[in-house]
Amino acid sequence: MSTSEASSLGRIRRSSIHTVLLALPQPLIIATVLILITLGLLALGTRMANPHLFFTAGDGVDQRSLVRFHGLEQNDTEQFRWSQPDGMLFLYGFDGRPAQLELRMVGTREPGAEPAVLRPSVAGYELNPIYVTSEWRNYTLIVPTNPTSDTAVQLNSNVYQPEGDRRILGVAVSSVDVQMLGTRGFLPPLPRTLFLLSWPLVTWLLLWRLGVDTRIAVSVGIALAGVTGLAAVYPLTSGYIFPTIWWPWWPLMPLPLLAFAPTIFRTTHTMLAALQPYARLLFWGGLTIMAVALVALPHIDNLTLGMVGLLGGTVVTLAGIYNVFHTHQCNNLTKAILDSTVPRRFEIGAVALLTALAIGLRLYQLDVLPLGLWRDEARHGLLALRIWEDPTFRPIYVVTGADLPALLFYLMAPIIGIFGPDPGNVRMVSALLGALTPLALWWAARPIVGPRAALLGAALLTWSSWSLSMSRWGFPATLDQVLLLTAVGIIWRVADRIESASEDQSKVRFKIVAGAMLSGLCAALSVYAYHSGRMAPLIMVVLTTLRLGSSLVLWRRAIPALVAAIVVGLVTLAPILAFIADDYDDYNRRVAYVSVVNSSDPTMHAPLLLVWQNTQHYLLMWHVRGDANGRHHAPEAPMLDPIAGACLLLGIGMALLRWPHRSTHIILIWITLGLIPGIFSIEAPHAMRSLGALAPACILTGLGMTTILQVIQTTSAPHRIALFVISCMLIVSLAGNTWLYFWQMARDPLVYNEFDIATTTMARIARLPFETSDPALRNIQVYLPAELDQKDIKRLLTSGIPTEAFSRNQLSTPPGEQALILLPADAPPERREAALAALGPDAVQIDAVPHYPHSDQPIFIAYGVGDQAHRLITEMNPTK
Repeated sequence: MSTSEASSLGRIRRSSIHTVLLALPQPLIIATVLILITLGLLALGTRMANPHLFFTAGDGVDQRSLVRFHGLEQNDTEQFRWSQPDGMLFLYGFDGRPAQLELRMVGTREPGAEPAVLRPSVAGYELNPIYVTSEWRNYTLIVPTNPTSDTAVQLNSNVYQPEGDRRILGVAVSSVDVQMLGTRGFLPPLPRTLFLLSWPLVTWLLLWRLGVDTRIAVSVGIALAGVTGLAAVYPLTSGYIFPTIWWPWWPLMPLPLLAFAPTIFRTTHTMLAALQPYARLLFWGGLTIMAVALVALPHIDNLTLGMVGLLGGTVVTLAGIYNVFHTHQCNNLTKAILDSTVPRRFEIGAVALLTALAIGLRLYQLDVLPLGLWRDEARHGLLALRIWEDPTFRPIYVVTGADLPALLFYLMAPIIGIFGPDPGNVRMVSALLGALTPLALWWAARPIVGPRAALLGAALLTWSSWSLSMSRWGFPATLDQVLLLTAVGIIWRVADRIESASEDQSKVRFKIVAGAMLSGLCAALSVYAYHSGRMAPLIMVVLTTLRLGSSLVLWRRAIPALVAAIVVGLVTLAPILAFIADDYDDYNRRVAYVSVVNSSDPTMHAPLLLVWQNTQHYLLMWHVRGDANGRHHAPEAPMLDPIAGACLLLGIGMALLRWPHRSTHIILIWITLGLIPGIFSIEAPHAMRSLGALAPACILTGLGMTTILQVIQTTSAPHRIALFVISCMLIVSLAGNTWLYFWQMARDPLVYNEFDIATTTMARIARLPFETSDPALRNIQVYLPAELDQKDIKRLLTSGIPTEAFSRNQLSTPPGEQALILLPADAPPERREAALAALGPDAVQIDAVPHYPHSDQPIFIAYGVGDQAHRLITEMNPTK
C-alpha cells in the first residue's frame, strides 16, 4: 500500500470515528468521559497511596480509633490510656484488606492477681489471646477488615480495679501502628471503587436533570472526580471521613433513577391516567393498607414487610388523591385546601378550646405524674430558688449542675419562690409552655397551609403523647418551640404584608418593622432555652430566605425589616455570645459530649456511618420504634399514633409533590432542620433533642388530614360524612394518646423507674407537717435517711425547713411523742431493727405505705410512734 493510500485510509477512519461520536447522545459521551477521568484519578491515587497509620495516646488521632477507653495518663516514660474491659479499636479505609496491628501495651496487676489477658475479636471471630505483661511491650496481630464499612476490633480483657480507683480497667495502650498487608491492586477494592466512581456521575446526572447549565454540571462532576482521587491517595483518612455507605443500594438506586427519570415520569403519568376511573378505590384502599400496616408495624418482626405495606399504601393513596385532583378541577381543589373557608368565630372558638384542653392535659395531676422527680428537675428547681433568693446570682448559662442556658430558671423562680418547691410547681413552667405550643403552631401554620390544616395540626399536637411527655417535667425543651413558632408566624405575615404592598407603597411601614423586630427577639430568645434552640436562628434564616424566594424586588422591600430583625436578634444574643467568647468549652461541653464523634457504638464509629444510622432511626421513630428512654416517652413506642402517622405520610407526599402549594415543601426543610440536633448526637432516636421536628410534623399531619377531608367532600360525599370521618379520626387519636400517657406510661416500670420516686415521696412527706393547716400534724418529727442529704431532690423538696436524719442507727434529735422514720424499701434487716429501737418501745411498722403503681412493692418503709404519725402516712400521702 502506497503512502498516499495509507494516509487516505487513516483520514477515512478518523472521519468515521468522528461521525460515530457525533451520532452518540451527548449525555452518554459526558458520562463516559467522567467515568474514564474518575477511574484514571483513582488508579493514580491508588499508586500514590501509603496506607499506614501510627498514633500515640493523646495525639488527637487516638480519639477516632480508641473507643471505650479512659482519659489520658502520664508516667515517667509513657503517655497512655487505659481500656475498659470491652474496649475497641476502629480501623478505617482497609476495605476488606488485612491489617497488621502493633500495639504498645502494659497489663499492670496487683501482686497475686490474675495476669492481664487480651482477647481480640473482629465481627465475632476470635483471634488468639494475648497475655499482656506488667512491662511495656509491643504486641503484633493480624486482623481481617470489613469490605464496606469501618472495622471494630474488640479488645476484651479481664477486669482490673486498683485499690482506691473507681474505674474498671483492662489494659493500658501507649501507641498503635497499623499497616495494610498484601499487594495493592490497580484500583481500590471493587465496592470502594464503585462507591467513589458513582459520586461524580450521580452529581452530574442530578444537576443535568435539574436543568443546570451543562458546563457547570460537568465542571462539578470533574471536581468531584478529583476529590475521589484524593480519597484514593489517603485511603485511611477518607475511610473515616467518607466511608462506603449504604452499599450496595448506593449507587444501584440513584443511578438508574436519574438516568431513566423521564421514562419513569412518563410511565407513571400513563399509569395514573389509566387508573383515573378508580380514584376513589385507590384512595380508600390505600388508606386501609396504611392503617393495617401502622397498627401491625410495632408488633411484627419483619420490618421490611411492614414498611413495604406502609409506603405502598401511601403511594396508592397519593395516586388516588392525584386522580381526584385531575378529575375535579385541580386548581379549585388546591384553593380549597389552602384557603379552606373556616368561619372566623368557629376558628377562634376552636383555638380557644384546644388551648384550654392543652392546659388541662398538661396540668392534670402534674405533681404526681410522673410520680417522682428526676435528678435534673431538682437541680433546675434549686437553681430557680437560688435566683429567687440570691440577688447576686444572675447567670446567663449554668455549667455546673445544668449545662443549660438560664432562661427556664428565671421563669421558674417566682413560681417556686412564691408557691414552694413542690413537684407540680417545678414542672409548671414547662407544662404551661407546652400548653401554649398548639396555639403557637396554629399561629405559625395558618398562613402556610391555611386555617383548616393549621387547626387540625394544632389539635393533634394538643394531645400528642410526645408533647405531653416533654411538657410534664421540669425541662426547657418546650420553651424554644413556643418562641420559634411565634417567630415563624410573625415573619411569615411580615413577608406577606411586604409582598402585597404595591410599588407606591414599597416603603416598609412601622408595623412591618415592629413585627420583624419581635420575630428576631423570639428567635434569639430560643437560644436561651434548650440546646436544640441553637437551631432557631438558622431555621429562621432558612425559612425566611425560602419565603422571600428569588424576587429581588421583594428582597429590596424587605431590607428594613430584615435589618431590624437582625439587630434586635444580635442585641438579644449579646449576653450569651459574650459567655461563648469567654468560655466556649463549657458552653459546648454537653453538646460535644453527646456528639456522634463520641459514640461508643460497638459496630461503627465513622461519623458519616453513625449519622446515616441515626437518620434511619429518626425515619422509623414516627411509626415503628421511638425513644427507649422512659423519661422521654413510652419506651420504644412510635412517637405518633396511627392516625397522625398516616396523615403525616400523606402530608409529606403532598409537600414532596408541592401540592397544594409550592410553599408547603418549606415545611419539609423545617422538619429536617428540626431533626439535626438528634441526627448528629448519640442515643438515637432521642425525643428531647428532636422535639423541634414535632411542630412541622404536626403541620404536615394537619395538611394530610385536610386533604383527606377535601377528597371525601369532593368525591360526591355529603359534607357531614366528611366531617364525621375527620371527627372520628380526631377522637381516636385523642383517646389513644391520652390512654398511652395517663394509663399505660403511668403504670409502666420502664417509665416510672426512670424517676426517683422513693426520694421524692419521702421528702414530700417530711415537708407535710410544715405545710398542713392541721395543728395535730405539725408536731410530727420525720426522720429521713442521712444519705438522702446528698440528693438534689431531697435538698429541693425540703428547702427552707429543718429536717431530721437517721444516720448510723442514730437519730439526729431525740424523738417526741409523734415521730416517723422513713427508710428505703431495700433497707437491710439490721437497719430496720435499729429504726424501731431508736423510736422506743412503742414504735411499730406502718403497713399502709404507698406502693408503686400496680405493684405490691412499697415505695419506702415507715416506722412510727403515735397515732398522728400513722395518720400522716395514710391520710396525707402525697402520691394519692
